[in-house]
Amino acid sequence: MEPELSDYEKDYKVIEEHIVAGLPKLGLGKTSSAVFAARVAAMLKDIAFAIYRENDNFALAELVLATAFELPCSEATRVALEKDRAQLQREFETRKEKELRMQAGANVLQINRQGIDLDGQWTPAADMAGLRHKVEPGPTGDLSAAIYVVAWRTAGGKEFELNANNLLAPSERAGQDYARILDAFYYFFVPGLIERLAAAVHRGEEVLIGETPLKRKGMVLASPARFGARDELVPYTSLEFKIEEGQLSLSSRLNPWLSDSYVVADTWNAVIFRQLIEAVQRE
Repeated sequence: MEPELSDYEKDYKVIEEHIVAGLPKLGLGKTSSAVFAARVAAMLKDIAFAIYRENDNFALAELVLATAFELPCSEATRVALEKDRAQLQREFETRKEKELRMQAGANVLQINRQGIDLDGQWTPAADMAGLRHKVEPGPTGDLSAAIYVVAWRTAGGKEFELNANNLLAPSERAGQDYARILDAFYYFFVPGLIERLAAAVHRGEEVLIGETPLKRKGMVLASPARFGARDELVPYTSLEFKIEEGQLSLSSRLNPWLSDSYVVADTWNAVIFRQLIEAVQRE
């Protein structure tokens, strides 16, 4: 039994078999034909990118674009299609470059755009809800003895950690492995994670950095004068934050008593705090 076609593949089949094949029968003049072909080429371009980005089918995406090139397009449309094809190729090459498989003893890590497989335990990309990572230099700055950690958690609260006990054991190559893992995380997962967290804030769901709630209009900071009680929403326009020496500090420009502070390496999503705040404010 043949696999069921995706909606994008069905759309392509309709355009290829009915619109492209029927174009010569319309009896259009050269100018009208080029205008019509440009519209069809634009549809095919959108389908090609959707097939690749959502269905991971690069070969079919290339075929869809090739169909667009068969249309009686103007030179300007062909130039635009060439740029689209080059962009698709770059995305494909970059994705392949970012994907990785890493093994150390019995521990195996695989990362691609769909998610993470650690020793047979699968985390879908869309299920990632938290990220933290850190580097602790070895004695006298010896990088071969440094401690590297990359951790993530799911929406259901399950946590995973790469550390000195599995794939990031201290070694001369541990730093390179750590950098490759983070490169893959920030390419495949962080943009979606930020988008989901920002959307949750706007839906009024609980989103925390440490113990500090993020709200649509600002953050609710604690007041040491009231024994840590959270008594005021600090608008983002009045919020000050900085990351120095591994510490995330939050405070209000208008009320210095309102503040919070967290160790970045131990606080979920503190490493993406700036991007998250920007995303919340954009919505």
